[in-house]
Amino acid sequence: IGKIPSLTGNILVIANLEFVYVLLRRGVPGARISFATPNDSKARVAVALGIARVYKYNNVITKEDVDGMKFDVVVGNPPYKRNLHLDFLKISHELLTDNGVGIIIHPGSWVLNEVPGLDKIKDAREWANKYVTEFEFRPSVDCFDVDLGVPVVITKFQGLENAGKINVLDKAATDTEYEVASIEAITKH
Repeated sequence: IGKIPSLTGNILVIANLEFVYVLLRRGVPGARISFATPNDSKARVAVALGIARVYKYNNVITKEDVDGMKFDVVVGNPPYKRNLHLDFLKISHELLTDNGVGIIIHPGSWVLNEVPGLDKIKDAREWANKYVTEFEFRPSVDCFDVDLGVPVVITKFQGLENAGKINVLDKAATDTEYEVASIEAITKH
């Protein structure tokens, strides 16, 4: 959440109640926070915390699940199974206002490895070349206290196209920072 330049406007938190707690501790009023979850107990907690809107979704969130709203900030830690996190990336982008900012934390393998034959990964990489402004790679143990076997990536994106520049912070392997014009250059760096 520290990656978000401004915590003003309407904020959508996807799947992770901890992010809601952080926003509230930072003084963001519950009236500006929306929370989307497939989990009934998390939904009840969000309501008890005074969150303005709580949305339920089944497998992957859709525009219809949030009543067609657009958000200034979308932040989440979506499910990883079957590469669902890639669907959440693109849908989160669709939920942003033009000047909005999104941040999703998820496995970084799709960025680092080109996997032939997986259309979902190919599509996500093409999308990233247009909208991602920053990838920050971290050891998974730094974020989750467990080794997932791949680095975690904090993907920052915006509502408008990125002007062909992606900032890369590699805190998982080399502790370097550099800029690339496309996701393909990351795997060659």
